[in-house]
Amino acid sequence: MSITAHNLYRLFAKELERYGSYSDQSIYEKFIKNSGEVSVENDTIKVLKKNTSLRLLQNYTDQKYSYFGNKKIIFIGASST
Repeated sequence: MSITAHNLYRLFAKELERYGSYSDQSIYEKFIKNSGEVSVENDTIKVLKKNTSLRLLQNYTDQKYSYFGNKKIIFIGASST
């Protein structure tokens, strides 16, 4: 894992109350490693994700992020049969 990835995972973990003490590897496995689909539209970024942590991530929906060009991020639960 690169130093940049390590630092980004740690910053992400600090934003999530329960996960602030998790290691970078744990954050990767809990949030990043699980597959999903991302689509970028005019003013939104939609993340279709199959993950048990989806409820936690939905707390960050409807906020605009300057580092994503002031786009909103929407987390959507993926279902499969």
